[in-house]
Amino acid sequence: YAIGRVVATGPKASRVLLLTDLNSRVPVVVEPSQYKAILAGDNTSWPKLEYLPVQSAVSVGDRVVTSGDGGLIPAGLPVGLVIQTSSGELRVQTFSDRGRLDFVRVLQNEFLPR
Repeated sequence: YAIGRVVATGPKASRVLLLTDLNSRVPVVVEPSQYKAILAGDNTSWPKLEYLPVQSAVSVGDRVVTSGDGGLIPAGLPVGLVIQTSSGELRVQTFSDRGRLDFVRVLQNEFLPR
């Protein structure tokens, strides 16, 4: 499952910007409707779905995966499921549980400018 992206590296460690971080913006696709959106972190456990069309047919329980748009993150990485808050806002409950992470796998994705 996707937890974020590497933003800096050093000789013995790397810095990862988590999906939930306030500065995180990741292009995603909501399945099965195939609506594109931006997963926007806001330092809470459930990032927001932004830029969804107003009349989109996104439902609670829909799966969210990376879209690959922009080329920084590969397409198709599982992110989480759509949930609805008590205020009616659509958010994503990520598949990854930061409290239980012991290690992560880093995927190398070659950025090819268009």
